[in-house]
Amino acid sequence: MQKKSLDSPVLVKGILIIITAYFFLANLPIIDWLEIGLDPSWAFAISDAAHKQLIFGQDIIFTYGPLGYLIHGTSLNYNFSQIIYFRWLIHLCLLAVVILRLLFIKSYSNQIVFVLSIIFATLVGNPYNSVGFTVDYQIIFILLILMSFDNFFQKYINYLAMAIGIITGFSILTKLTLGIYLAGSLFIYIIVNIVRGYFQKSPSIVIKNVLAGINLTLTIPSIAFIFLYPAASNRAFIHIIVNFCIAGGVALTLWFIVRSARLSAPPLLREARGIKGRIYLLFNHNHLLNFLPLLVFYGLYGLLLIQTINLDNFPSLMEYLSNSWQISSGYSSAMSIVGNYPRLLIALLCFALSLLLMSLAIIDQKISLAIAYIFPIFLSFKHGFVRQDAHVVVFTLVVILLASLYTTIIKKSRFKKIAYCAWGIIFLGCIIITSSPNWTILENARQWSNFSPDRVANNIGVVISSILNPRELKMRGERSTTQNLQVIATATKIPDSVLEKVQGKTIDIIPWEFSLIPGNQLNWKPRPIIQSYGAYTEKLDELNYQSLSQSPRDYLIYHFQAIDGRHPFFDEPKAFSYVVCNYQLDSVNSPFQVPAIKTNFYLLEKQKVSRCIPTPLGETTNVTWDQVYELPTRNSGITRVQVKFEYSWFGKIIKKIFRIPPVIINVNYLDGTQANFRFVQDNSANGVILSHLPRNDQELMAFFQGKLPPQVKSFSFSVSNPLLFSPEIKVTPFWEVETGS
Repeated sequence: MQKKSLDSPVLVKGILIIITAYFFLANLPIIDWLEIGLDPSWAFAISDAAHKQLIFGQDIIFTYGPLGYLIHGTSLNYNFSQIIYFRWLIHLCLLAVVILRLLFIKSYSNQIVFVLSIIFATLVGNPYNSVGFTVDYQIIFILLILMSFDNFFQKYINYLAMAIGIITGFSILTKLTLGIYLAGSLFIYIIVNIVRGYFQKSPSIVIKNVLAGINLTLTIPSIAFIFLYPAASNRAFIHIIVNFCIAGGVALTLWFIVRSARLSAPPLLREARGIKGRIYLLFNHNHLLNFLPLLVFYGLYGLLLIQTINLDNFPSLMEYLSNSWQISSGYSSAMSIVGNYPRLLIALLCFALSLLLMSLAIIDQKISLAIAYIFPIFLSFKHGFVRQDAHVVVFTLVVILLASLYTTIIKKSRFKKIAYCAWGIIFLGCIIITSSPNWTILENARQWSNFSPDRVANNIGVVISSILNPRELKMRGERSTTQNLQVIATATKIPDSVLEKVQGKTIDIIPWEFSLIPGNQLNWKPRPIIQSYGAYTEKLDELNYQSLSQSPRDYLIYHFQAIDGRHPFFDEPKAFSYVVCNYQLDSVNSPFQVPAIKTNFYLLEKQKVSRCIPTPLGETTNVTWDQVYELPTRNSGITRVQVKFEYSWFGKIIKKIFRIPPVIINVNYLDGTQANFRFVQDNSANGVILSHLPRNDQELMAFFQGKLPPQVKSFSFSVSNPLLFSPEIKVTPFWEVETGS
């Protein structure tokens, strides 16, 4: 039993609650305004797509779904109130859950550890950072903190599985990875409970958690199906209710039959032996039979749900999940950034200490919770360090919070000191990880105006007045968004000659600068993978190609840029090759600029006939890493190359659990110059243009006009760790011959 002297006084607990609430209220979620740039462009795209009722998973493919604008979308006139109310709701719900958890923590030391972890999150992930303590991670934190009430979860797991399934089904339509965090954590918790119940020979634990797993499994797709396409939500809801009623009606009928059979069994049968007696015992003492109506309900509802989800007159939930998964799964290779090595080692140390805390919690008989908590730590590590830039903040927020929760659930005194030491090292490690010459946790703390009492009082007043007078909030939102749009319209004003030509015509923008759309009132028809760099698998590139070839846009606005040192031609290679062959440069209106962007844009117009005739594939050559390949070119036309990389078994494992370092192509030009670019290895089998790799605007203009001769003499590939790949790379050239040559 804990000594009374160790119990924290009510006064201290009250002070800690006030401090926590103060930091939360000082950092209320803010609105994402329309801006220029890569991230603001996709934020606008998901808001605009939701408003235009595009089908996510088909018309637009991203890790964000039809409700994604609620957590990371741009605020526009029609969604301002929805966004701000939703973000405030989640923020204040998390505050309530944090206070609830704090009220039930008796140890003074545990309270301090927990509050420091929460304050760290509000400082590092304040709302002025696009990566960090954002709404999606706040939802994750709510579940993880609630799960720390382990006894409550164990007792009511059946009902909680349905409640969390509803939230997860909704969340998976905001962001796929958010749904994975929520569902994965609870599924692991349930599975470990089942295994634990089996070894403890406790049928009640096994049955209760099996049913909870079924509840969770059926609830998630049911809710996701309802909200996948908001325009059809009412019809989808009716289908789900009908399925529920049919399955429930059959199960209820069966329950009455079983019950009647028990009650109406004649005395002769009750006393009988042999087969008649066994029939009576089967109806009265077989526990499986007691669950028969419920199992029939689950089975029938599941079959009806599968049939409903696959109806042709509804958008495909499976298509949304599978295509979004394509983007998520390809992220660890195509989007990787190798950052500061010492910080990676510190993160691995934090992860190892989390495993130590998990082990201590398991020894302390918190097996299910301890193992379930490791899953979000692993996911956040992968998310934070695949692209090792500002994303590392994500890992620090999750690991420090869960480390504090581990210290809370570990009760044995001999483990407490170890747990506190582990948390302290993790806390210090997280501060180091989030510190850099350009960005640091202390930098946020120096912005004292963000934490002034006046700001907190103002935030409280804004929330209260907005709740009491939603019309006023809506009007203020409309004024603010209108002003924001006017600023962006001025900054992105397209020349009048270009506007006159494209007005009312379908248009897309390559690779990503969608800030041009609202201010110029362009008739935007996006490719499914809206930003070119995101089409980093063969399938995603193929989807963009099909969209462009089957439903060509009248015009394209092309911006010669790429991310992470790629050459722009390497993004969506098959789709881009279609653009090259089927669109011509409007040399009268190209290049052009907009006031806020000092680099050139190019207007491309759809041709009636393709200027390219594909030829058969050339000879396949197996090259090794760093081996120079002489590119066979022709005097005219474009040489595309299918480049097929294979991951080794070791590489496949590393790709799943961590990241693949960038593949570099070393290009030798015919004029004797050299250049190195990052290569996109997971879509290059679709055929990359390699005969021409323009280095500046002049060469790009000549290329689009068909006046640029082949430039590339040879190339080779290199990577920091060749063991992750097969030693041989298959290189197959083929040509796109210009019809005019």
